[in-house]
Amino acid sequence: MQPGEVFEQTWRIKNSGTVAWKERKLERQGPLTGPGLITSVRLVDIPDTVPGKLAEITALLKAPTYDCSSIAYFKMVDARGRLCFPDSYQLGLDVLVRVEGQRPDEATTVTRDVG
Repeated sequence: MQPGEVFEQTWRIKNSGTVAWKERKLERQGPLTGPGLITSVRLVDIPDTVPGKLAEITALLKAPTYDCSSIAYFKMVDARGRLCFPDSYQLGLDVLVRVEGQRPDEATTVTRDVG
């Protein structure tokens, strides 16, 4: 992936429980942006999903701006922002990118007067 590339990450997860998912979101864990981090919004909508069905969740993300590997974690929260599965799925959903292709800065000539 190129430095600073904007991309979509789509997860397909099955509601394997007995309760419909309504007004749920994926919440980014940790900082939303920073050096070497994938940039994202804090919350990503999850479509209402009845038990036994798949939810397709898409997040718009931006790769770090220099060569590195980076991972971002997301967990499901309810309409009040409470974790839906606090004792399960320790890492939640994640996305891992490897950024390559950084170009060196243009050479700069510095001169000084030697007196």
